[in-house]
Amino acid sequence: MTLDLKQVPQTPGIYKFFADNKIIYIGKAINLKKRVSSYFGSSIKDRKTSQIKLLTDRIETFSTQTEAEALLLEQSLIKENLPRFNILLRDDKTYPYIHYSMSDKFPSISMKRSKHAVSKDYFGPFISAYAVKSTIKDLQKIYQIRNCSNSTFRNRSRPCIEHQMQRCSAPCVKHISEIDYSTDISSSQNYLASTGKKSRNLMLSQMKKLADECNFEKAQELKQRIASLDILQQEQSFSTNLHSIDFFACVEKHGKTGACILSARDGKIRGTKTYFFKENLLDDLDNLLQSLVFSYYQNTFSLPEKIIFTVKPKNLNLIGEAIKLKFSQSINISCSTPSGTKQLVKLAIFNANQVIENKIGKSDKYDHAMKNLSHYLGLHKN
Repeated sequence: MTLDLKQVPQTPGIYKFFADNKIIYIGKAINLKKRVSSYFGSSIKDRKTSQIKLLTDRIETFSTQTEAEALLLEQSLIKENLPRFNILLRDDKTYPYIHYSMSDKFPSISMKRSKHAVSKDYFGPFISAYAVKSTIKDLQKIYQIRNCSNSTFRNRSRPCIEHQMQRCSAPCVKHISEIDYSTDISSSQNYLASTGKKSRNLMLSQMKKLADECNFEKAQELKQRIASLDILQQEQSFSTNLHSIDFFACVEKHGKTGACILSARDGKIRGTKTYFFKENLLDDLDNLLQSLVFSYYQNTFSLPEKIIFTVKPKNLNLIGEAIKLKFSQSINISCSTPSGTKQLVKLAIFNANQVIENKIGKSDKYDHAMKNLSHYLGLHKN
């Protein structure tokens, strides 16, 4: 079937390829006409592109003002339509998150498992259930937030042992006002979303303000919280140079692709996520990294101060522009290893390799080796 490409505009935007009225591929381009036409030229294509060319019977395009807008629209439409030829970050695993029951008058914190953060009330994913439980304990030591069930909360007539251990402000028996408790919830979320240094500076300024207002009791409470935070940071930190940073590692091995996302906050590994793909996707590295980034970050709370790619895409600035457009926040994105993070970069790359080793058997490795040898020797099957 011959497709009419004359109507395709020379603007940034997204394109959709159809087969029998079903979307089979969605892509983006800075020049739609040039990009779409490249699929249907006479040059030899890779297997996926050849299949798309063979099956496509209709094309639709949608223009945008910038390539960054096109990237956001592309990622949104891929999630909605799940085209067969796009990189689909399907994940059978569930990951532990910290969840805030924000619909409650006095929200609680707890661990919940999910494939991804379904709302801004979820923080994570964390590296393990143990990491979530430890972080919840840390938050209770500093901000005294309840972690009991709603039924327990409603039926209490006196404070529980968590209050006696100074890990809960006992909102169940009205030992704290709704406004003050809400402030503690916001502060704890800011602690998770940013660095401990920012949280400490905020509490320090609040403490000074309360002391100036002669509210010495409240000022003393904040002083104790700052002391608790300092102790936690001393216990947890393994690098004083590391504050808020995420690493994206992508590797190719045996014709497969492994990816690992590692999140660190205040010198502590907070979360990690891995993906396995059955083909080599590093030939289209930009598309792979863009898919990983916009699948991983669901809201501003999850954004780090810095993102490090262990491999360099062709258009590094595009992801930063799209993040700023979506979240109204600028992120430092680099392919250089910052001081003090070399071990974390190695760990991310190791796990990207490991996910491939975990998924494939010896026969896959031998098959790939034989294909490479045949290609090198110029041998072809008759």
